[in-house]
Amino acid sequence: MADWKDTSTEKLDPAFAAIRSLFLDGTIDKMYKLINHNPTKVAQLFSMSYKTFHEKLREPWRFSVLHIMLLANVLKIDPEVINNVIQKEVGAELNKKLEAYNAKIKASKQKSVKKL
Repeated sequence: MADWKDTSTEKLDPAFAAIRSLFLDGTIDKMYKLINHNPTKVAQLFSMSYKTFHEKLREPWRFSVLHIMLLANVLKIDPEVINNVIQKEVGAELNKKLEAYNAKIKASKQKSVKKL
């Protein structure tokens, strides 16, 4: 990813300053934890309804790169901090999907062997 550097001189909104601290100290290790920290304000930042934001928090891989970059810019943190949180959650989901896929393939192979 490109080098990140905060060049802004604007003062950080207190709500976003709190979220920034939570990301940087590792308290937010799952995106869903944002639900407890001004979720309406973050949803407004993303120009999405609270319901849509809530759904994306449960499945954070659905956040776009634009959302990640926008939040990182407002929080004045490296986008990789947010991306790393999402990637950890994706890893767990990916393992479930791969296990389901492999089970399906195995079952399909067993059916084709029985036909022979």
